[in-house]
Amino acid sequence: MTQSKRPLPSEPLAKAYEPMLRRVVEHLRNTERVTATQLQKLIREAGAQVAELGDLTTEEAALVGDYLKRDLLDAAHYVASTGSALKDWLGFEVTLVERELIDLFLQAADKTAGEQIQIKQMANAPRYHAGEVAGPGTLTCAACDKKLHFHHPAVIPPCPRCHAKRFRRRY
Repeated sequence: MTQSKRPLPSEPLAKAYEPMLRRVVEHLRNTERVTATQLQKLIREAGAQVAELGDLTTEEAALVGDYLKRDLLDAAHYVASTGSALKDWLGFEVTLVERELIDLFLQAADKTAGEQIQIKQMANAPRYHAGEVAGPGTLTCAACDKKLHFHHPAVIPPCPRCHAKRFRRRY
C-alpha cells in the first residue's frame, strides 16, 4: 500500500514566513553585502530555529525558506535590472500598519541586491504558483494579467479572474 502525499498546511507556512524573515534580517544588519550562499545559509538557520520551536517540520521550514529566498532574490533582481527603488517592487502604497513588515523585507532584499550571479539566473519565467506562500508585494497572473496584492505573507490563491495558477511579479 502506497502512502499518499498530503498537502502541506498552507496557513502555518504563511505565518512562519515573517518570523523567518525577522531572523534573517537580524543577522543581515551587521553585514555590508551578502552573497547568495550566505543568504541561503541564513535562511536555513532561521528555518531550523522555527522547526526547533515546533511550529513547523524541518521539511516545511525548508519550503518556507525557499519561498523567502525566491522573494528576496526576485526583489533584488528588480532593483538590479530596472534601477528603480525597491519599494516600487511592492506595487502598492505602504500603510502604517504594514510598515514594519515591509521595512524588514526591504532591508533583507536590499542586502541581496549586490549578488548578481544567481539573481540573473532567476529572471523572466513565472516562479510563483497557487498554493505557495508569497511575501509582500504584487503578483500578476501569467494568463490574464490580473494583479494580486499581498500586504502580508500569504498563500497564493488561484487567479480570481481566470483561475490560472501561475504568477509573476508585476514588472
